[in-house]
Amino acid sequence: MSKYQNLLLHLIGLLTRQGKEVLHRFYVEVVELMKDSGISKSHYWFQVVSEAECDSDMAKAVAERMNKKARELWEISDSNMGAAVEMLKTVSPRHVRLILETDSSTLKDLPQLCNKLAETKCRVSLEDFYSWKNPNKSATDLYFSKISNSSSSCSVDGLFGNFESCTPITEEMDHLDTLAVAISDDLQAAALRHSLTNIVTALAVMEKKLRNVALHIGKSVTASSLPKMVFNITDNIRFCLVLPHVEDIDVHWTVDVIEVLWPKGNCIINVGFPKSCLSHWGCEQLLKELHDHSLTGINIIITSSNITKQELQSLNTKENSLSLDVLEERSWFYGPI
Repeated sequence: MSKYQNLLLHLIGLLTRQGKEVLHRFYVEVVELMKDSGISKSHYWFQVVSEAECDSDMAKAVAERMNKKARELWEISDSNMGAAVEMLKTVSPRHVRLILETDSSTLKDLPQLCNKLAETKCRVSLEDFYSWKNPNKSATDLYFSKISNSSSSCSVDGLFGNFESCTPITEEMDHLDTLAVAISDDLQAAALRHSLTNIVTALAVMEKKLRNVALHIGKSVTASSLPKMVFNITDNIRFCLVLPHVEDIDVHWTVDVIEVLWPKGNCIINVGFPKSCLSHWGCEQLLKELHDHSLTGINIIITSSNITKQELQSLNTKENSLSLDVLEERSWFYGPI
């Protein structure tokens, strides 16, 4: 937001604290000023409604003044769920990205939002990054089942998270574009193994549009317990493995996991190492073992304080490439691979 837009946002907060009567006297003019300032993205409009404490009249005024792109493409985050619930009473978006960065149990507006989305004819990308990054602390199944069930009007085309069961996912196979699943231990791997393999294989046979597949594998997972990834040779699927907390002593396990999950088919392959402690020696060993196992064509993305960007670049080979992810974003498979 620009300084002028932030000033208007602050003004809305001041009007709200003066009471609804004062807010309702001026909110139309302020929303018009916001529109004239060039706001074009939905999450900025959600901030406007949130600053007015999700006032229904403010939500309606905003909905009526959003540009076409903001009306159709929504990004809903932890802080603006209440605003989205109010605006869904007036607007039906075409596509919604529901982005969760904190524990879902602390988000009081999430259940109501899921119910409203289930009633809305739209596509939803459920991006539960908290459960994706912390599979031992939270699960995505509960609110996924609220959004996606036999009576839902919406369809789910993207899934990130931690799932105790893949059964509900099979009901969304016709729509899935992106599937990112965390596996934290052998029990979960066993529960998901056959269903994950069946989902990917079925999508390949049906020639559906699955384009991105990612798996977050915890260090306590035994490589042999993991599912095989078999893709249609013409799919050109982007496949990502996320292996956090890897140290030099874990290189052999890492290569075993990569080999087991090595996708058969035409894929772009990324392996991310967030929060790793890999050193120059560890990276050298990793490349050597990948070469010995004929595992090539991998983009390796590392977050580690034990190696520099220059050291990584010096290790690059024609077979596999390495890059340093200082901000720890790409190594967690944020957004498109």
